[in-house]
Order: sequence, then structure tokens, then C-alpha cells
Amino acid sequence: MSAAPKTSTPMISSVAVASAAHKTARQAMEPLKDTVTLSRLVDVLLFLGPSGCGKSTVIQRLQRDWPMLFEFSVSHTTRCPRRGEVDGQHYHFITMEEFQKLIDSGAMIEYSRLCLPKTSSTTPPQSQPVGNLYGTSKKALHTVLERNRVVLMDTDLLGAISIRRYCAREVVNVRPVTVSRSKRSMAQQGGGAAPTVQSPLTLSPSSLAPVFLARERAVAPAGTILSTDATLSSPSYAAPGVTRTLRCMIIFIAPPSMKVLEQRLRERKSETEASIQLRMKLSCRWMKWATENQSFFDYYIVNDDLEHCYAQVKEIVQAEVLMLGSSL
Repeated sequence: MSAAPKTSTPMISSVAVASAAHKTARQAMEPLKDTVTLSRLVDVLLFLGPSGCGKSTVIQRLQRDWPMLFEFSVSHTTRCPRRGEVDGQHYHFITMEEFQKLIDSGAMIEYSRLCLPKTSSTTPPQSQPVGNLYGTSKKALHTVLERNRVVLMDTDLLGAISIRRYCAREVVNVRPVTVSRSKRSMAQQGGGAAPTVQSPLTLSPSSLAPVFLARERAVAPAGTILSTDATLSSPSYAAPGVTRTLRCMIIFIAPPSMKVLEQRLRERKSETEASIQLRMKLSCRWMKWATENQSFFDYYIVNDDLEHCYAQVKEIVQAEVLMLGSSL
């Protein structure tokens, strides 16, 4: 979370990622073989946004649609589980003493407390030490990478800064992913050179405009990626000595308004009134900083319609996260 301040609140324009030109280019691509090789352009796909913005739902859908290519990095927290939450799946629920041991041993990449921040237009919010602890361990992140999957994460702004810094200095071995195409995806063959775009983008469904992606490359076809029988490549696919630093993409999911955000929090029926008020105070200040510092994010999406929001995330993934071939 470091970014140059902006003199005024940027206008949130809308972009239709699935442009007609993009689809035409895909359809013109010659049929692919039964198996294609995908390379990761991004190792960590991090979602930011206030509680109730929809980022958890987006992450769950990505895992559902790409079960062998993406995996959620499970965070640690000292708060009690909510109804339906499973330890080790939604969070690692631990005591304050256990969390402190992880901090003291250097096992955490980032951690923070749910608390009221102080903000300015040029620096990320600072926090007072009260409330439950949340954080990401090195083990949780590298467990996913060792399975050769893109890491899905969500955190706060300060956590995102720590994770981006960690990725910038952490060197890892990389290898491509082999995807087996299902009958459904075989009927949807397509692909092609992606159009190019400027990043970060401000995305909202209020109007339509074509998108151009910043780099030209072969885009992984939707039918291929969405195939539920995607499998990881065996170690023999890995080129010896291929290493690089971790790559992190940050997508901010914004609510259409603070009124809608509060309504979503109340509909959860899992928060006390005091917790809702605290989260709303936090959210107002986070949103002020995020709106004034959109250049910190790779993409800024306004979630005023969940289906449209998720469709945009999928297009970003197809064009910016995975690519055909083995070039890294």
C-alpha cells in the first residue's frame, strides 16, 4: 500500500472486458490439441475491499471454476468461527498466544488487527492495537505454490503492502501447468492474441467501452481454463533452474455505496451492532484512501452487480494471470 496521491477522486469508468474484437480473435484461432500448457503470469492474486464488498464470493467462484489451477491461502485469526466456518478451510482459528508465537518466530508475512485506522491521502491507514488478529503465514502461501497453483488471497491494505514486498524479494522455481480439455471445452476451442490494456482499470457496469491489454500474448481460452478436469503437470515438465521472484496482482473490489455495504453486512446476521459500526467506520476510511490511490491496485472494480463483477474478474484472469505456452 504505497501510491502517489491524486488531486481529485478519479472517475470510475466502466470497461467491458469481453469485447467483440477479443471474442473474434479467439474464434479465429486454430483448434488446440487435447492438452494445452499454461504458464502463470501471476503467482499471487490478491483481492482487497471492505467487508461485504463481495471479494470472498469472487474467490469462492474462482476456486469452483478453476479447481486445479487456483487455491485459497488460508489466513490465521484469533476471532471465533462464524456459523458454517471450518477450521483450516476458511481460517486457521488460533489463540492470541499461538498467534504471538508465529509473529515472534518470523513465520508471518503480514498480520493486523480489526481496528479503527487513521488515514491521509498519501499514506495507507495506520491502526491502533485492539481487536482480533488476522494474518498470512509463509507456510500457507508456499503450500499452495508447491502444488503449482495460483495463490488466492484477501487481506487489508497494510497486508497487501507487506505481501507485495515479500513477493518482490522471494525467489521461487516455476513450471507450467498442463490442462486436459473436457468434451465441453473441446467444443469451445478458441484463443488468440489478446488486445492490450492500461492498468489499473476502473471497472463498473454503468457503460461499455473496449478494453486493450497491455501486453500481447496468447490468451488461455475460456473453455480450457473452466474445464473441471484440469490437471497439474508432472515435475518432468519443469525446466531445470527456471526461477524468478513471485508476481503479485492486486484487485480492489469496491461496493457501489456505503449504504449498500452496510445493508450487506446486516444481511449476514453474523455481526453484532458494535462490530457493524466498527466495520463501517473502517470501511469509510479504507475507501477514501483506496479511491484516492487507485494506482496502487492493478484493477479497481465496482461491484454493483455480482455476476457482472465476476465476469470481469474471469476475463482478467484469462488475459492477465494465465497464458498459453511456457514463456515466463
